[in-house]
Order: sequence, then C-alpha cells, then structure tokens
Amino acid sequence: VSVLYWLACQTSHHLPKKIAMVHGLLVRVVVKDPAFIDATFVPEFSRLYWHSNAAEKDTLTYELHRPEAADSATDAERDEASRTLVILERYTNAAALKDVHNHSEPFKGFGAWIGEMIGAGNIASVKVEHLEEIAVPKPAADSGEAEKAAADAPAEVVAATGGDPNGILVFAGARPGEAPLYMQHAEEVGQRVAALGRRLVYGGGTVGVMGAVASAADKAGGKVLGVIPAALAPREASGAPVGEVVVVDTMSKRKDIMFSNASWLVVCPGGIGTLDEFFEVLTLCQLNAYRCRVGLLNTENFFGPLLAMMRHLVAQKFLEAETVDALVVRNTPGELFEAMESANDLVAVGFAKNLKW
Repeated sequence: VSVLYWLACQTSHHLPKKIAMVHGLLVRVVVKDPAFIDATFVPEFSRLYWHSNAAEKDTLTYELHRPEAADSATDAERDEASRTLVILERYTNAAALKDVHNHSEPFKGFGAWIGEMIGAGNIASVKVEHLEEIAVPKPAADSGEAEKAAADAPAEVVAATGGDPNGILVFAGARPGEAPLYMQHAEEVGQRVAALGRRLVYGGGTVGVMGAVASAADKAGGKVLGVIPAALAPREASGAPVGEVVVVDTMSKRKDIMFSNASWLVVCPGGIGTLDEFFEVLTLCQLNAYRCRVGLLNTENFFGPLLAMMRHLVAQKFLEAETVDALVVRNTPGELFEAMESANDLVAVGFAKNLKW
C-alpha cells in the first residue's frame, strides 16, 4: 500500500482521525506574529515535507497542525493559539526514530532555520517532546459502525480495501492555461464538490487548474484526497500540500487509487496528462472494467474540438455513439453539476457488456 502523508496547514478539521503506530517527536512552535505562519513558516515547512517525501518516504512522515483554543479559553490563550504550530515527526518503529532522525538532513536543515528565526525574533518559543506508541483503533464490528469508520479511514486504508466510491474525481491541468476563466471555473468546481459533502479526489498537485480546484475545495471545508507520483511532486506541487496526499511511485498506481475512490468524474481543461486520464476512464468503461458518471467542463468551448473528433470516430465506425452520448458536457460548473445529478453512468455497450474482469 502506498505511504500516506497527512498535512494540515489551515484548520484543525484536517487533523487525521486515525494514525498508524507512532514513535516520534512533537515540536510545538509559538511565533511572534500570526502572519508569519502562512507567509514564511508554511512555505519553509513544505520544503521539508517534499524533501523528506522523496528521500525518506519509507521511514517517516511530517505533519503540520494548527491547534484551536478551547471555547473556555481566555483572550491570552486564544492569542497564543493563533500563533502556535505543532509539527509531528513520526516513525513506524523506535529503531527508525533513533537511526533515521539522527541522520535526517532535511530535519537538520529545518532545525537550523528555526534557530535563525528565533535569533531574528520571529519565533517566540520552541518545545520538543518525544512520543510513545499510539495504536490505530480496530474497525467496529457492527456494520453501521464499520461503514462510518470506513468513511473516516485514511486513504491508505481505503485504497487497500478497494476504495470509497463516493468521491468526485477531477482531472485538470497543472498549468493555468490561457483563458482566465479556466482558473475561475476550477475554483467553483472545488467549491461545489465541498458543498455536496463529497470528497474531492485529484492528482495531488497544488499548481495550475488542478491546484485551484483543490485549494477551493479545501477552503470551503471539503475533504481532499490527492494522489501524486514522487517524480512529479517537484513540478506539480508548490508550497503546502492540500488535504490528504498519497505519494506513489508510478502513474498506474496513481490512477488505480483515484479510480477506486470516486463514482463521478469531472474533466476540466488540461493537457496531455488530463486527456490520457480521461481516455483511460472511457476505455475502462467501454470494456466493463469500471463505471462512473463522466462530465466535461467545456469552459470557453475547450473540449469542442475533442468532441468533434470523437463524433468523427463514431462516423467512421471506430466508436459507439452511446459512449459519446453518455458524456455530460456543459459550459459552466453550475450547469455541469446540476446535470451530473441526474446523469447515467458511462457503461459498456455491445459485446463488452458481458466482459468479466
């Protein structure tokens, strides 16, 4: 199963509800000015996060949390909470904590930066604690309880058990594109996914159209699951990751996890990678190996030429007309999501309906 990295940089509702057995360090940092957190601290931490992801991903994970003050907190306590960050450096066993932590160049570099910030007066205090083991709760036996537990389970657990098909998968480009409306519509897509109370599943990047979708869903309080190959992280991920991020080693694993965690697909403007993912879904649906509702967000008639080509394939007897007709194509996010509510899944036609995989 792929290694899951959690990062919660905005609000406490992103805190993981279940975590694996933990040995590690808990670092509590209090800054002087709350503005320093988003402007400087989070970008610096993100470099540690992605560096460790590439160099030490089989051994440790880093998490960043922002605690909230209790309802009964005093003004002074609320002020301190607004300036507090908690970093969790966690390992799967005590030996890894001892052996890896002592040789972790990313963490040493981050620690040196913390020292510089203390000297510059940006950080008021730092407290480090060692963690003992923390066990994952066992799944509930009752079917209703188990269903609820599955909804809250980490993505690595979901992926190992065949996926949670209630998510909405969004394919989108890692670039902003030429038309400003691409990014505007992307933000609305993220907001609408969050408003439906369903989890956004996407390619894990934080830039371009895909990044705009994820950031908007996250800011709207939605759940976000990103799946990104380690090789693409330096290009497609800039700054703090959004939501839960699964880091994999191949494009195939990326697709497997994304497909198994969604029953709707929304395709936004993008490049070759976006089209590759879109056509793979169409191929799987055609062959009765997958089924989902498929919508194209036709911003500025972006998909017009593609749809014309697909109609040409139908005319030349290389594609069934039912496949094209099942696609939900709308020009705005509002129109698309409204149509998706009553749309049919894209399913196999002809001989493929009887294929078993």
